[in-house]
Amino acid sequence: LSCFVAGLGFGLVGTPIIIAAQASVPWNERGVVTGGNQFFRAVGSSVGVAVFGALANAVFSVSQTALPNVQSIKTASGVVFWATVLTTLFTAGAAWAMPRHSTPKNQG
Repeated sequence: LSCFVAGLGFGLVGTPIIIAAQASVPWNERGVVTGGNQFFRAVGSSVGVAVFGALANAVFSVSQTALPNVQSIKTASGVVFWATVLTTLFTAGAAWAMPRHSTPKNQG
């Protein structure tokens, strides 16, 4: 259920993000912006999975059992959750710090 809700949210947000990025540049640069958006989304997903997976594995390695037990899974989930919260706060701060300027008129 939680994966469904997350997928629904990401699905509904994907197209508006691309349209907003395209609307922020002149017509002749839209392909570059769209490609850059997709590239950095893929890189961010890959790095995010690696970092959060490493955090979870670090918690699992502390427990001395061959398979993760319920407590270590709960602890790893909590660590990943708080890392996600910190990442969200950092991203919001970076977005807030970006310079503001007017949207250029479409050329074409």
